[in-house]
Amino acid sequence: MDKKVKKIFLISILIVVAIALIDIFALKSQLFGTYTQYTTGQFPADWWFLFRNIVFLIITLVAIVYYILFKDKSEAIAIGVGAHILWFTGFSDLLYFIIQGQQIPLLLTHLNNHPVIGWISLNILKSPDVTSSALWLLAILGALAAYFSIKFLKEKF
Repeated sequence: MDKKVKKIFLISILIVVAIALIDIFALKSQLFGTYTQYTTGQFPADWWFLFRNIVFLIITLVAIVYYILFKDKSEAIAIGVGAHILWFTGFSDLLYFIIQGQQIPLLLTHLNNHPVIGWISLNILKSPDVTSSALWLLAILGALAAYFSIKFLKEKF
């Protein structure tokens, strides 16, 4: 495994770990309801909009800072692409439970309308609801997709 690809992949993972920690911090603040309410997506729609924008900002800022420090456009772009893939395929959702030492619920119905997780669960896995098994599968596939996207971007650009 190429050291640069490995480093970029690790940075992408660390970004998503940070996102999961921010999510846990929001949960612990109890501004958005109880553990059950927050974990099942029963929070104001404004929070999801704000959280999504915070995530985009974090990923973009890390990529920009990386470019400023190391002057490598392909690596900076690969960090952003890798982190987005990991986040959109549920890696952060998985970490949300793992970091807290909580069991992943069998059904994650609040993810049914997720543009990637919900769509794949419904249209490819043929399940009307996102399950814990689907989340694991999508997070693993997302990690593979992120790794190979990073590898491609690093090698071709």
